[in-house]
Amino acid sequence: NSVRLDANCLWNIDIQRCAMACSKYPDPPSCDAPSVAGMCIYDGSNCKSNCQHLYPTSDDIASCTADPVCEVMTGADGSDRCIEPCDLLNLTTCLAHPLCTPQDNSCVPGCGIKYADAISCSTDGQCMWLPMAGSCIERCEISNPNPSPTDGCPTYCVATSDGHCASKCANIHQDATGCQADANCLWNVNTAACGPGCSSPELNGCPTPCVATSSGCMPACNQRYGSVNACGSDPKCMWNYGSASCELNNCTGHTPCRSTCYTDATDNSCHAACSAFPIQTACDPNTYCTWIMSTGTC
Repeated sequence: NSVRLDANCLWNIDIQRCAMACSKYPDPPSCDAPSVAGMCIYDGSNCKSNCQHLYPTSDDIASCTADPVCEVMTGADGSDRCIEPCDLLNLTTCLAHPLCTPQDNSCVPGCGIKYADAISCSTDGQCMWLPMAGSCIERCEISNPNPSPTDGCPTYCVATSDGHCASKCANIHQDATGCQADANCLWNVNTAACGPGCSSPELNGCPTPCVATSSGCMPACNQRYGSVNACGSDPKCMWNYGSASCELNNCTGHTPCRSTCYTDATDNSCHAACSAFPIQTACDPNTYCTWIMSTGTC
């Protein structure tokens, strides 16, 4: 701390070296230069030391609180840090700042400051939750929009076909509602978790839980629907009463129909065989079927 007594010098806490004081940089370009990034800030008229370097330790928190241009923020790791209010930072400094993030050409508090749990984190369209780290961070589309060819995307992101980074579905959606509203994601009713949808860049080809159909790679019916009513609302799916699960409806379209399907002679359309409906409430809505009370069959 003794180096702080020299007005011409400043201790750079990032590289642990004595550096030229920010006041020696006369204009915004020199104040924002990469060599001093994270150490200095231009306030509109002067280049000055940022709050992290003025008050770098936990012993300085009281002084930080008393400084009208600084504020104390608690990071995701629970430690208190002294920083400038995010809205005073330029976008370059903001992007490199651990507690702030760019948004609509301004700088705002980052996800790690605003949220401490998965649910509140995931409701913010700018943020995503990392389960392994137990922390909230900016989505990949914001923090890593254009990865370098050598570095690629971080492990918690996925590379898209056009060279960008996208957030993984499991990190951005914690409930079925948000997951199902995202065209790139699919809610797995069996695991109660959000995973990549069949059109997601997270997938290569059409692997399980998706199925290849004439319409392309589609989510498997048993992944999307867990009840009779929900399954029946999708004409591409049908409820299997034997396995109590939703399955792909193979009896659609027109002739030639599969041998296990019923063919309506009036229009040559294909329908599920009546035997697929073992209870009367399922049998009765199908006009081509009749419920036989004496045998309890459709």
